[in-house]
Amino acid sequence: MRKSLFWKVFGGYLIIITLFAAVLLLYSFKAIRTAYVEDQALHLKNLAEVFMPRIASILKAEGAAGLEPFVLDFGRRTQVRISVVGTDGIVLADSAQVPDGMESHQYRPEVFQALQGQTGRSVRRSSTVRADMLYMGFPMFEEGRVTGVLRLSMFMKDIDALLSGLKKKIFQTAALIMILVLVVMLLLSRSISGAVREFITTSRRVAGGDFEAKVSLSHKGELGDFARSFNAMTGELKALFQDIEDRREELDTILSAIHDGLLVIDKDDDIVLSNGAFWEIIQAVPEGRRPFWEVIRSSSFADLVRSVRQSRRNRTEEVLLEGRQFLCRAAFLPSRERLVIMFRERTGRGSS
Repeated sequence: MRKSLFWKVFGGYLIIITLFAAVLLLYSFKAIRTAYVEDQALHLKNLAEVFMPRIASILKAEGAAGLEPFVLDFGRRTQVRISVVGTDGIVLADSAQVPDGMESHQYRPEVFQALQGQTGRSVRRSSTVRADMLYMGFPMFEEGRVTGVLRLSMFMKDIDALLSGLKKKIFQTAALIMILVLVVMLLLSRSISGAVREFITTSRRVAGGDFEAKVSLSHKGELGDFARSFNAMTGELKALFQDIEDRREELDTILSAIHDGLLVIDKDDDIVLSNGAFWEIIQAVPEGRRPFWEVIRSSSFADLVRSVRQSRRNRTEEVLLEGRQFLCRAAFLPSRERLVIMFRERTGRGSS
């Protein structure tokens, strides 16, 4: 079943808008999450810059034993997990777990980078708390050399929880915008398809000979221009067909006034035009388009037609029709390969 123009137009808009919205939302969610992770990473960096001097002084004055109260209080107040790692990878203090028994962190990505003197970062699953976390490793320097690593981390689920509300609002806003856009596209599609249906209906009426049919001029923009052009074309067609009809009537009048018989045949030997005098000559009734040899049974006339058509030159010969002698003048029309033949009786009625 052929789809209507409305569904083709509206369906196309619907597919394009849906795909655009899906791509936009997916990209937006990913971009927002990336930007938020970057913001949290900057937050951890700022925390490290604030507390690193304090941790370094405690570590220098009291050793690893004095770090535990500080990192526990620091972690509780900032809701950030804090780990202090020595240059050998041993965890000296941790706000989430007792350091004793924890495996070496020397080759953890963020710690390894920090031991090289660079700020390290990674997002991975923690084997200790068994959850995805954002890790930031910051090297602690003393006299130009790395003396340890301050590692700060936070749960990715906390980041995702904060983002979920934002994603919901974005999705709701996008859905509302899509609905509004689709309503506009629905109205636009109905307008376009309605105008096209009107043009089709009106053109069919014109094709059927109703030159009074007009398209509404209420359309705007290009459709309005097209409607005016269509109506102007219909008016010109009406004038043209009226002129043709007038000319046909004039031709019929002229043909009926000619006392000589007139016959026009095409390249297929069909009679395309004749007058009443011709049918009186052959004593037959006009029956529309038919081959001339069905109504004129004369070998001399057939020879005349064949001769003129082959030579493409005009000829005049005498032909015997229905027991009467006629002077036939045959003229060749090269543009349409037709023959125009005039019949004038040589004896009896109509002779000159």
